[in-house]
Amino acid sequence: MAAEGIKKVPRMKMGSQGLEVSAQGLGCMGMSAFYGPPKPDDDMIKLIHHSINSGITFLDTSDIYGPYTNEILIGKALKGETRERVELATKFGINASADGKIEIIGDPCYVRASCEASLKRLDVNCINLYYQHRIDTHIPIEITMGELKKLVEEGKIKYIGLSEASASTIRRAHEVHPVTAVQLEWSLWSRDVEEEIIPICRELGIGIVAYSPLGKGFLSSGPKLLEDLSNEDFRKHIPRFQAENLEHNKILYERICQMATKKEMYAISTSLSVVELIDYMLHLPLLGTTKIKNLEQNIEALYIKLTTEDMVELESIASADAVKGERDASSASTYKNSDTPLLSTWNACVDELKDVIWRIMNEVGKINLVNIDFQGIKCRATIHIGKLFELFDGWINERLEEKRRGCCEKSDVLEVLLNAENTEEINQNHIKSMLLLFLVLVTSRIQCMVNWENYKMFEDLFIGGIDTTTNTLEWAMSETLRQPEIMKKAQAELAEVVGKGKSIEEDDVFRLPYLQFIVNETLRMHPQAPFLIPRRVDNDGSLVLVNVWAIGRDSTFWEEPLIFKPERFKSLELDVPGKGFELIPFGAGRIICPGLPVALRMVHVMLGSMLNSFNWKLEARSKLSSRGIKKLPPGPSPWPIIGNLHLLGAKPHVSLANLAKTYGPIMSLKIGQVRVVVISSSIMAKQVLKKQDLAFSSRFIPKVVQAQNYWDFSVVWLPVCPQWRTIKRILNTNIFSYKRLDANQHLRSQKVKELIAYCEKCSQQGEALNVGHVAFKTIINMLSNTLFSKDLVDHLSNSKVELKDAIFGIIHEAGKINLMDFFPILEKQLEEKKMNHDEKSDVLEAILNHSAQNPKEIDQNHIKSMFLDLIVGGTDTSTITLEWAMAEILRQPEIMKKAQAELAQVIGKGKPIEEVDVSRLPYLQFIIKETLRMHPPSPFLVPRRVDQDVELCDYIIPKGSLVLVNAWAIGRDSTFWEDPLVFKPERFQSLELDVQGKDFELIPFGVGRRICPGLPLALRMVPVMLGSMLNSFNWKLESGIEPKDLDMNEKFGFITPKAHPLLAIPSPL
Repeated sequence: MAAEGIKKVPRMKMGSQGLEVSAQGLGCMGMSAFYGPPKPDDDMIKLIHHSINSGITFLDTSDIYGPYTNEILIGKALKGETRERVELATKFGINASADGKIEIIGDPCYVRASCEASLKRLDVNCINLYYQHRIDTHIPIEITMGELKKLVEEGKIKYIGLSEASASTIRRAHEVHPVTAVQLEWSLWSRDVEEEIIPICRELGIGIVAYSPLGKGFLSSGPKLLEDLSNEDFRKHIPRFQAENLEHNKILYERICQMATKKEMYAISTSLSVVELIDYMLHLPLLGTTKIKNLEQNIEALYIKLTTEDMVELESIASADAVKGERDASSASTYKNSDTPLLSTWNACVDELKDVIWRIMNEVGKINLVNIDFQGIKCRATIHIGKLFELFDGWINERLEEKRRGCCEKSDVLEVLLNAENTEEINQNHIKSMLLLFLVLVTSRIQCMVNWENYKMFEDLFIGGIDTTTNTLEWAMSETLRQPEIMKKAQAELAEVVGKGKSIEEDDVFRLPYLQFIVNETLRMHPQAPFLIPRRVDNDGSLVLVNVWAIGRDSTFWEEPLIFKPERFKSLELDVPGKGFELIPFGAGRIICPGLPVALRMVHVMLGSMLNSFNWKLEARSKLSSRGIKKLPPGPSPWPIIGNLHLLGAKPHVSLANLAKTYGPIMSLKIGQVRVVVISSSIMAKQVLKKQDLAFSSRFIPKVVQAQNYWDFSVVWLPVCPQWRTIKRILNTNIFSYKRLDANQHLRSQKVKELIAYCEKCSQQGEALNVGHVAFKTIINMLSNTLFSKDLVDHLSNSKVELKDAIFGIIHEAGKINLMDFFPILEKQLEEKKMNHDEKSDVLEAILNHSAQNPKEIDQNHIKSMFLDLIVGGTDTSTITLEWAMAEILRQPEIMKKAQAELAQVIGKGKPIEEVDVSRLPYLQFIIKETLRMHPPSPFLVPRRVDQDVELCDYIIPKGSLVLVNAWAIGRDSTFWEDPLVFKPERFQSLELDVQGKDFELIPFGVGRRICPGLPLALRMVPVMLGSMLNSFNWKLESGIEPKDLDMNEKFGFITPKAHPLLAIPSPL
């Protein structure tokens, strides 16, 4: 099968952004580093030219190879016209310090500096593909990608790539700027990336550059490879190459060689055919070699085509357990440890900083009862100041690192101080002290609390400067918004002096008297601190407080002191630098606030710019007076950044139910930065889901769902709109109408018979069966037959067990949804239905007919989304309900006896049950209701969002809030349910409640316009399955397990299945 002569390498599209490359790449790392000593430059340049002439024009290098020498080598090889013939890829992100320590760096300054340096070493104007070589796990990927995006816009790089990045990191990066390629190790030797990385790249249209496709040379040479490795070769330290693993790993090589011999081709060719294991068109193998002979052999492998039988054999050879040992040293950075901080936490540093500053100011302002600190003021202030010190240390160290790497200098105070370091007058401790003092107002009080002398200076001005300026600006805007005529006067002055909409400079302020009057009046009525910094009399230790708040409102001097009137300063020659003692918000004399000049510049320019650029108004719910403002529902106080996240625990539905006992049935929390309102009683649920249904009908849509546009077609996620109404109408009339469900009832009945036949087989063999698995298989086949007249799984085969995991995985991942990835049969079914005109009574037939008649109303995207909603939503809820029902019955055998007695009387012992029989089996229905009460499939109804402020029971629910209805808590509310923690089906004999949304005490499927559309089908399937199992067999737990010992723990997620599978043994009645 070997090719005759060397053929040229074909071309291919890399990713979906337009990059065209050769179908095989040349990895240049081994020419300069890692694989032993560097090779002669002349030989390697000849190899590169031979590669280009053979059609391998994609060249891969990195700044760390050498380090740096590999890029210089490539630059030499590409002199002249050769550069225009190649696609050049290089990387940044791995830095070798002077002492040999390896660092992973991804901050913007380093990204830009690395790119500039690579351009010089390569002697090119632009890099075709620029990778982040390894992911800096200390910096959000969005920050790094933001700088790379700028380099693209500047024309310094054309396309962006990532190397060894996790699925979540890839998705987040792609949202900032399209990622063209992901480089990772992928071969018959390393297939772990097929689980998450390959699917995410396929979904996003990202190309794969597979390095080490020959398993770092092992798949081409086998164990003898180790005999030729030099002491400098890094492969000697890889676990897979160690003696304890080599004996096992050589089996893979030997089996590949056997297959290659049989097929008359090279083992290399066989190994490279891994690409065909997954039908992925954007894959490019990157082969490193230093020999022309090997290069030609690699090219030849591109023309080897394997048959289906070959692929099956190769798949069996390269199974998951074919290789022992990790592919990299334990300290290596790979996709498995490449998740970065969320951008929200990065941005939250601002909020955290403001919070820390506020807390320090708050603690400083408290009266400390005694020096032993009974109130904990000193302790708390020490913690808050410590947090601030950590931030300052981080900033200083970051700047020192930037200076070490030669980044451009900045003109700020920190740069000036660092440049002055190492003189006799100043060292780094002095720098920190001066920076601290440069930024806070409260030196004397902080000195009493903490003896960190080296930090007082920087901290003082930082806290005072930021917090006081922020407060002044906020108060000025508040007063301006209360009196719109003040805004008009200020805007008129700004338009006349500066020009409407034009930017304001600090030099303009002295020409804007009315703007200065507004700031002065703000500082009079709202000084940043009510007291100046306390002073002490040294003779007797007396404490002296100056009440600037009272001075600013002293009616003996100020006319109408409680009215905000900037005009008063026209006739008063007062200012705030401490000359007039009627207005001293910043103090006076020798200890006046040192940051006053900066503060006065900032406040005036910021306020003026805001007023000169925009008109301002209060948002809809705001009032011009504090009277009548609605408050948020009660709830626990949130922490900075994380909010109340720490209160949720492992089972949030249980934690929130317990919190509701303290804060009430309507409760407000902050989860991170999101306001969450939790409803925990039937009365409140009725308010939200019925009386104000429309106000609460929007969905809170996860970002990943938005990213894939799945929500654009889904009845679950769409807002209430014409499209949603159309889909809902189609579901109600074409899928879940009584007529339609009755028409395909025989299909579901057949699936129940197959379930009983499987249970009979287990009964005869005395085997325990996994109730959840058999329930899932039956339900998925019921649904698939209802939808498109096909089975998806076989009870007698384990080949499709992973489908259950896939569906549950979809739910737990909450948005990693690609319908055709999990159900490729659907695509086939859609095509078959179009080609085959045989009429069937399934849903797909009805939907396709409707689509043909109403093409503008529904298309194939809608159909696939409907199926996704039905299959994912239908299988998990019904499977969980059946498993929980059987678990509760097995815990209380007397319930089983009652149900079997009813079934024997109404249906006949051992006879099949039809859907029409369920209405005559009240006790069976009671069991289902009680199961749904205690174990709703999802503890919370699908989250809702309010699109505008909503008043609810004297509370305000702010716009954008997430609203959770805790169905789990409502089902266990002791104010309605007697003995709510006891499984007691009999309770429904006296309670005329159902689960169809009429009774708010039992709402596992929701209510109103947002009720689960598949409810009619679920209420047919579950009772028939449960009744059939109970009417055909007696059931008991595995031997040795007593009913009282059955584990009833649940596993929290979007759904709440049993934490451990229910294993039960059927026996003849």
